[in-house]
Amino acid sequence: MLMMILLLELVTCMWGGRTRRTIPLALKPARRRQLVDEDRETWKVSIRKAYHALRIDRSLCTYKSRRDEQAPLKRRMKEIC
Repeated sequence: MLMMILLLELVTCMWGGRTRRTIPLALKPARRRQLVDEDRETWKVSIRKAYHALRIDRSLCTYKSRRDEQAPLKRRMKEIC
């Protein structure tokens, strides 16, 4: 599946002065991480090399959402208001 996505992206990308992407921007971060994990398992490479090969920013692997931590706070603020 990863190879099909990569091949499709390479075929459909613009070859002018624009950057070439191998992973579409429409994918959610969780799906991008999953693709990187699949790539790492298949090719037995490091995280850094996998992100570089797929042209994805490495900050994606270290990002942690704070949404869950703030949910109770937002509920409490709504109760007060």
